[in-house]
Amino acid sequence: MLHTGIAYVLMNSAFPRLTTPVIGIITFTYPVVAIIIIIDWAVTGIRSGRRRPPAWR
Repeated sequence: MLHTGIAYVLMNSAFPRLTTPVIGIITFTYPVVAIIIIIDWAVTGIRSGRRRPPAWR
């Protein structure tokens, strides 16, 4: 929850300095990445980047 709040504040504070196409790309990319992470978690059951070597399981 904290990460979402920080990302929200950073994105919205940057919007006045960005051009319209860049804002469009950012607002489209952020939810797409979140969906990809959720699908990865649902399929593998493991968070990306936190996988343990097979010997540790």
